[in-house]
Amino acid sequence: MYQDLARYALAVPPARNWNYSNVGFALLAHVLSTLANRESYEEMVRSLIVDLGLSLPDTTITLDDDQRHRVALGFAAGKRAPWRTSTWPAYAGSGGLYSSLDDMLEWLAYNLGLVASPGNDLLAMMQKVYFNDGLNIIGLGWQYAPLPTTSLRYLSKSGQTNGFVSFVAMIREQRIGTVVLCNDSTMWPQTLVEEVLRILLGEGSPRDGTSNERTGLNLR
Repeated sequence: MYQDLARYALAVPPARNWNYSNVGFALLAHVLSTLANRESYEEMVRSLIVDLGLSLPDTTITLDDDQRHRVALGFAAGKRAPWRTSTWPAYAGSGGLYSSLDDMLEWLAYNLGLVASPGNDLLAMMQKVYFNDGLNIIGLGWQYAPLPTTSLRYLSKSGQTNGFVSFVAMIREQRIGTVVLCNDSTMWPQTLVEEVLRILLGEGSPRDGTSNERTGLNLR
């Protein structure tokens, strides 16, 4: 990573444009781990989970025997995908974490302010808009997008690696959100995510035209 960065020249001045960067997330993870005096990004994440008072037992990089037995197989267009990537562990901060649906719903509930946590005061800072060029509206990792057929916008964070896709989305003001985990990297669940958000809002499903009463977040 450092060899690559030593040869890299910024194409535009900082904060002028926005573009997603796996290298950026990986470098940030490494820098934060170093500043936190942690031996690894994984150790920093585990320490942060404890500090926030969250229960995320399956959010890790190193799997135990039980987790290895439960881990999903990744596919691409119906065929087994290569396992993980050659850039880890150096780039573990850009996709090296495993997690489960239960853990991601707990993380979502925290970000919605539904969990009593010592870190709740951080939420406003994390979800604040830091960059907006009219097309890209960005918080600290979060991306804002308009929710079709409504006047609302939602926060989201997507992820994709060999054989897997994830998508987390929420509307903080309405205290609703959803998580989709998919073990086929050729799928893209954004349309499904937006439909679920509309249903939770009571807008109904555009597929059948029905309306649904608003429901709460079910963690289990």
